[in-house]
Amino acid sequence: PLPEKEVSLVKLNDSIWVFSQATIEALPLLLESVADEEIVEGVEATVERETFAEWVRSGMPEGLREHTILLENWQWIALIILILLGAIIDRIVTWFFANWVTKLIRSANKKSKYEVKDNLLRPVGILAMAYFWSVMVKILDVPVSALNVLYFATQVIMAVSGVWMAYNAVDILAGYFQTLADKTATKFDDLLVRMFRRLLKI
Repeated sequence: PLPEKEVSLVKLNDSIWVFSQATIEALPLLLESVADEEIVEGVEATVERETFAEWVRSGMPEGLREHTILLENWQWIALIILILLGAIIDRIVTWFFANWVTKLIRSANKKSKYEVKDNLLRPVGILAMAYFWSVMVKILDVPVSALNVLYFATQVIMAVSGVWMAYNAVDILAGYFQTLADKTATKFDDLLVRMFRRLLKI
């Protein structure tokens, strides 16, 4: 039997009708209730191909398809895996860019021992991690309400990471200019670099 959920249309203006918010939120339960039904003859051509989430769900035991706090159990497991993969991506991207920027700055002065610390480029890793989450969470077929919350959270993380990266970029640029200043005999260049760093961080 179909779940007792609303299926209705609402009128936006004089000519446009759309499904109501309650109907959209009920879609996962409605789809689940007819998942095992045969497709009506002549409708196959209009049915979309099986999604990744549907393919995974079809191979899951009944226990993992049960709902626990908004999501199916297998979706909770998938979210935990995504979090772990995102953390790995964060570390790899941070390490890669820290080494790359260090080599780039040292190329300006072969005698320089300047090294970009990982924490200065950590925002880049977090940005990559959040972007990975924002892309992958869409394929899990989570309810619209949960998807909106998760997607909003990833956008906030990316925005904060961008601001943090802009702040840390001042230290990286200052390190580059310090490497150039080390090639000169005067101390005036060193003073300019310190002024540059303080001015941009005000």
